[in-house]
Parts: sequence; C-alpha cells; structure tokens
Amino acid sequence: MKNLLILGFLLVSITLVGQSTEKFIRILGNASETFEATGVNLNFTVSEVAPNEYRQIRYKSVDDVRKEVQEEFSKIGVNFSTAQENLSAIRNSKKLTENYTITVKEDKANEILKLGIEGFQTQSPKYVFESPDENYESRMALMAIKDAKRKATAIAKEIGKEIGDILNIDDSASKKYEKQESRQKTSTLKYNVTVTFALK
Repeated sequence: MKNLLILGFLLVSITLVGQSTEKFIRILGNASETFEATGVNLNFTVSEVAPNEYRQIRYKSVDDVRKEVQEEFSKIGVNFSTAQENLSAIRNSKKLTENYTITVKEDKANEILKLGIEGFQTQSPKYVFESPDENYESRMALMAIKDAKRKATAIAKEIGKEIGDILNIDDSASKKYEKQESRQKTSTLKYNVTVTFALK
C-alpha cells in the first residue's frame, strides 16, 4: 500500500512538472495563391464523312477533312502541326477517326470552337496551368509562418502571454506541383505549416 502511494505521488509530481514546462503554443499557418491559366488544352477529332444525299453531303476522307482543318487553323493563326495525336487512327461505327490535343491561347480556342467543318468535332476545353516558379515554396512557407505568428500573437494576448522564439516548424505541405488542367480559368494552390512558438 505504501509503495502504491509513493508511485501515485511520483506520477502526480511528473504531471505537474510537465504541465509547468509546456510554455509553448502550436499553431497552423495557412497561405494560398491564385494563378491564371496560361493556355487552353483542346481535344478534337478528325473523321471521314459518309455521303448523305438528303443533307447534300459528299463523302470526305480523313485526309480531306484534316487538310480542311489545317487550312482553317492557318486562317486563324494556329499551326496544326503543334497538335499531338493521342491515338492511332481508329475505325468506329464504320468511320475512320483521328484524335488530337492542341494547346492554344483562350482566344484561339474560342475561334476553333466556332469552326463548322463536317468531320471535325471538339470537346470541352480545359485550362492549362504551368508549374509554379522555383521560389513558390519559399514564398508560400513564409506567408504561412506569418499567418501562424498572427494567430499565435492574438491567442497569447487573450491569455495574458506573449510569444517568444519559434521552437519548431513542421512543413509537411512541401511538395512538387506539376503542370495541371482545370475547367476553371483560375487555380488556387494552398499551403500550410505548423509552427510552435515559445510563450513568455
């Protein structure tokens, strides 16, 4: 029984010491930056056209349609050769089709979408965002630390304390951002760090 009382006293003492030395505050700091799209990815197909007497449509081969698309692209200042063929030509429903993706500026994408060429079809465009510049991570980390300091200062003031030196920074948000696509014209990247400040 005596041993249990001594052990209990020691545990209480250790707890109190631990609490008295924990003079710090740990805060999550947030930062974000919004980027404008640098271009538009547009998927399109070039297909042979079956003849239709009722609609007065003559037969056109894939080569014929592709040549017409190339000419129309040239008129609006778009180089067809920059388009990347996604798949080899496939025959579907008795129709030969080629699939392409081209990256252009938004105004050029809008002009391409307006083209009315038999055998030429476009899909919904996606905005393209380049990878952030090499200073992005450092810039965002500093913004997040500043946000954490602002929060910690406000909380410390409420409890009659002041913040001191930074004891630790947990930057688990650090990662490599690759080129991305989106339906939206802008993209917001978020960054956060956990900062531990001493209290005094």
